[in-house]
Amino acid sequence: MTQQYDISSSAMLASLSISKWEGHKLDKRATAEVTDSHSAASDAARVNKLLMPKEWFAPITTVVGAARTTFANYTLPWRDNGDRIMTSLAVMKVMDAMRGCEINFWDVVNAQMAVYAVAREQARVRLNTLYREEDYPELDQLRARYRFSFDILPVPTAGDFRAAMPGDLLAETKISITQKSNQLVIDAMGAVVADINEKLGHLHSKLDDPVAKFKASTITGLTALIDRLPLLNLTGDLNLENIRKELHQVVGPIKADDLREDAAYRKEKAKEVAAIMRQMKGMYGA
Repeated sequence: MTQQYDISSSAMLASLSISKWEGHKLDKRATAEVTDSHSAASDAARVNKLLMPKEWFAPITTVVGAARTTFANYTLPWRDNGDRIMTSLAVMKVMDAMRGCEINFWDVVNAQMAVYAVAREQARVRLNTLYREEDYPELDQLRARYRFSFDILPVPTAGDFRAAMPGDLLAETKISITQKSNQLVIDAMGAVVADINEKLGHLHSKLDDPVAKFKASTITGLTALIDRLPLLNLTGDLNLENIRKELHQVVGPIKADDLREDAAYRKEKAKEVAAIMRQMKGMYGA
């Protein structure tokens, strides 16, 4: 019998939506010139212009990427509409982190707005005859294209469902909702286990190969995940918590320099990591 999970009191849903100006534009006239000059079909090529120097976009791209990475690090996949789920333990940390990310986002956006006019003139020179004045929004229109939205909602349950339908159909619908929610929980926990397995597998492949180059980031990426596991343990799974403790003991003390210099130590750690991977086999579909 599949275990049933009720996480409505121990988890919250979260969504992060960030919008930005991509700054790409299809140039129909240049596209026609290219296809005509090569006697090609009209849909054989497309000339897409990058309207600003790439250096203008880079700071915004970086801060958006950092926000999305932070959000993903402390939440788990839920539905395909972009919602993710987080444990109650993670709520305050995620809220604080997203507030910081939003401040950084608007600081960078405002800084780029301040140099928009200059970068636009640089684009005029860069694009030369491809430059079109009408491709560029006015500053207030451009600013309106940027959005940063972070929302938290309760996890819905079958008990929240209300409908004017016959009792047997209502009961069947609630069962369906419960089963779907249960599968979403399993899938979310499966994502945690898959992430651990992926990082452990990468670490083991390096430890098990005496000539493989070993980077410190191989350890730091895994230890960061180990530190986050209490905030990602959606079901309060004691087996996963025991795995976390064992990982902390096995991986936590590892120093990259020791692994590079001591072949016996490296081989010992490879065996310990392999043992943990065996313990995790079958957890949430792993």
